[in-house]
Amino acid sequence: MVFEFLKKGEEALIQEIDKTCKNKWKFSWLDQQVSVETVGVVKIGDSIGKINLSGKARCEWCNSLLSYSGKGLSTLKEHVKTETHVKNIKLRQSNYGLGSFAMASSAKKLFPIFAKPQLQKPSSVIEETTGNQDPSPSVSSEVLMPRIPYSDRVSTMEAMIVAYMAENSLPLTMAAGLVDFAKACSRDLQALSGVRLGKSSAAYKIKFGVAKTIKEALVEDLKSTPFSLNIDEATSTNNKKVLSILVSYTKETEVRIHHLASVELLRATSSNIYEAICCAFDRNELPWDNLVSVLSDSCAVMRGHISGVETRIRQEKAPHLLDVDGDSCHHMQIIAQSFCSPFERKLQCLFSDLYTDFKWCSEHKSSLKELCDILKVSFTVPQMYAGTRWLSRYDRALETVRMFDAYQLFYFFFS
Repeated sequence: MVFEFLKKGEEALIQEIDKTCKNKWKFSWLDQQVSVETVGVVKIGDSIGKINLSGKARCEWCNSLLSYSGKGLSTLKEHVKTETHVKNIKLRQSNYGLGSFAMASSAKKLFPIFAKPQLQKPSSVIEETTGNQDPSPSVSSEVLMPRIPYSDRVSTMEAMIVAYMAENSLPLTMAAGLVDFAKACSRDLQALSGVRLGKSSAAYKIKFGVAKTIKEALVEDLKSTPFSLNIDEATSTNNKKVLSILVSYTKETEVRIHHLASVELLRATSSNIYEAICCAFDRNELPWDNLVSVLSDSCAVMRGHISGVETRIRQEKAPHLLDVDGDSCHHMQIIAQSFCSPFERKLQCLFSDLYTDFKWCSEHKSSLKELCDILKVSFTVPQMYAGTRWLSRYDRALETVRMFDAYQLFYFFFS
């Protein structure tokens, strides 16, 4: 369904559309101003308009339908004060607002985008003297530079940061961290001006500087503190078996989890994994007496009672090792898989079909979104489930139940 906004002069059409409504649409509502906390005075007509549906208006900023048939103008005022709408107002104020120099005729000359702020700096010049005259400093005349407003300088910094992120394909989730990092570096401008860091230099300093320092501090903690291992093997992107070893321990009333080692394996057998763990302990000179427990999945390689990795560690290295059982998530996966066995994978097939239907067709997604807006159901694009994790299938089930009415309406036209 396509929504069309109606304008002044189409009152006859609106009366026909709203003839069954208790409260009929009035264009005078759009001129009303609402006082919103933390934002100020907001005009309703800036974001809301009447559409060609009975008793419905649409907020362009929130992309949501509003039903004014029951409460009339109060519905629009209440929506303007909602958390989502206030968030969108602040977003537009911070991203679409023009600085004070944008109103000046000489804005481009005074402050082109990405131009460096020009500050006034007095300079001293020592005049050359001859004979027995003493050199005396004299202050040169100051050159008046355009003073850039603070808001404009902030906008320029933001533009430079987002441009850098776009050019380097950085995820938007890094924006806040990148700003904090820039602020931390700017505390010592003198040292920052002396930083010269190339690709080779960065790789060397990461491996033999930062990583080495962190590893040494971790080993010192493990030599004097009881700790637990969390081990698991996986296949890397280049189809190699990699064993990851994590350690968890308590220091200063804080539970810390750190990476100890990653080892490439030819085959993920219990003997190879056991030898890799022993090599990690010997290389770092870690005492087996400090090892408290080992957490892993519940497969025979890790927890077999005859030759499993944990069994061999307990028999040969740490007889005091606690039995903490396997990973609870894997236990829940096995339980959920047994519980769903009577369904004969019908649920998995349903989730897979929904994902396929809406993944590749934008028209299907837009139609489903319109149905969700009409039914006042939160819309999300169907996602694929992870085959080995029960929580993923549980999430897909909750999403399907929430949008089930919209799915029924959508597929009704294909039946």
